[in-house]
Amino acid sequence: MIDIAELVARGYESKDLDYKGPMAWDEKDKKKCCEIVKDCLAMANTPTDHDYGYLVIGVSESPSGFCVTGLSEQQAESWDTTRFNNFLKNYTDDPINTTMRKTRINDKIVIVVYVPRFVQNPYMCTKAYPGVLSESAIYMRTDSNESAPAKAADMRKLFEFVRQQNSTSKSIEDRYEGQIGDARLSLRNLLANSQVNYDSVPLMVSMIYPSEFREHRLPIEDLKPIARKAYVGFYGWEFPVLEDPPYFTTTILNDCIETYHFRRGMSPSTFLMDYWRLYTSGLLFHSWYLSTESIKTRSHTATKFVSMTWLVKTPGLAAKCLVNLLTQYVSVDDSVNLAVEVVNSGETGLSQDMLYLPVGGDYFCSEPVISDRKVDSLGNWCDGYIDKAIDMARSILWRYQFGHLSRQRIRSDFVDMFGG
Repeated sequence: MIDIAELVARGYESKDLDYKGPMAWDEKDKKKCCEIVKDCLAMANTPTDHDYGYLVIGVSESPSGFCVTGLSEQQAESWDTTRFNNFLKNYTDDPINTTMRKTRINDKIVIVVYVPRFVQNPYMCTKAYPGVLSESAIYMRTDSNESAPAKAADMRKLFEFVRQQNSTSKSIEDRYEGQIGDARLSLRNLLANSQVNYDSVPLMVSMIYPSEFREHRLPIEDLKPIARKAYVGFYGWEFPVLEDPPYFTTTILNDCIETYHFRRGMSPSTFLMDYWRLYTSGLLFHSWYLSTESIKTRSHTATKFVSMTWLVKTPGLAAKCLVNLLTQYVSVDDSVNLAVEVVNSGETGLSQDMLYLPVGGDYFCSEPVISDRKVDSLGNWCDGYIDKAIDMARSILWRYQFGHLSRQRIRSDFVDMFGG
C-alpha cells in the first residue's frame, strides 16, 4: 500500500486520491458526511492500479496548488473508524470496511482514509440525501477526478472489469471457502463426539489468510514449527494452542495440521474448547467456545450471556497472531485477510466481566452470526494491528448494542497484552 507521505506530496488529485481541507467528522452535519460517503462509494467502485482509494483529510487547495494545512487535535480525534464505517453502511448495499491512519507531516496532522476497492460487485447507494446522494446510483470517479453517478460508457467498462475480476477471484474464494468449510465440518464432528451440539453453543471463529490462494504455499512438515512461532499468549492460554496430550490432540492430515482441545468443567454443562487448523495454503482457522453463564435480569430476550472479555480480546489475539504467522511466509506488500465471527450469537447477552460495567439484559445480540473482515497489506497490519483489532472489537460490541467501551480502554488492554 502506498506511503502516506507520498500521498500528501503528490500534490494533485486523481481517480484514487482526493484531498479534503481540515474538518471534523460529525454525523450531525449530514450533508458534509454524505459528501464523504459519495467519495467512498466512487473510490470503491473505480478500477485503478491500486486496491485502494485514498481520502486525505487536512490538505487544502489554494491558487498555487494543494498544501498541508493540518487538523487540530480535536478534529483529528473525531475521525473514528467504527463511527465512520457505521455511518457509511447506512448508505451502501454491502459494508465498505475502510481503515484510517493519523500521521504528522511537517508537524501538521493529517488523516488518511483507505477505501478498499470492491471485491466481487460494485457498491450501490441505498439511501438518498438531497443534492448529494441518489438512491440506487452507482458512483465512480470521473476523468476530472470528481465523484459522480456512472454514465453508460463507464458502466460498460465496469461490467467488463467485474466479469474479468470474478472469473479469477471467484475460484480463489471458493478454494479458501472449501478449506474453511472442511474445518467447520471437522469441528462440528469433534464436538458431537464430545456430546456437544455445534449449533447450540456460541463460538468465536478467526480466519487468517493471504489474499492470493496457493494450495502448496507451505510444506506439510513446516506447519507445526510455523504455528509455534505464531504463538500469542493470554492469561496462560496460547493462540493457537500447541501442547501435548492428554488434553490436546494434534493430527497431521493431507493438507493441514489440526489441534483439538476439549475438557469438561466442574459441572457437565461447562467445558473448555479450543480448535484450529493450519493449511499448506497458509490459512489458519481458529475457534474457541465462548463460555456462557446465566444472569438474572429484567429482560427475557437473552438466555445466555457470553464473556465480554473474550469478545473484545479475541480480535487482538487474532491480529497479533496474523502478524506473527504471515510474516513467516508472506511479503509485506502482499494483501492479507483477517475475518472474525461470533457463531450462534443470536439471543445472547453480555456478562458483567470487564470493568464491572452494568451489562446484562439490556445488551444483547439478535443476529445469529456476527462477522467482520479486514483486508490490508501485511506491512500495514504490522504497523497498525492494534488499531484494526480495536475496530473489530468495537464492531462486535455494537452488535450487542453496547458502545460504552472506549478505544482508549481497549487499546490499554491490548498494549498490556502485547507490550505496545
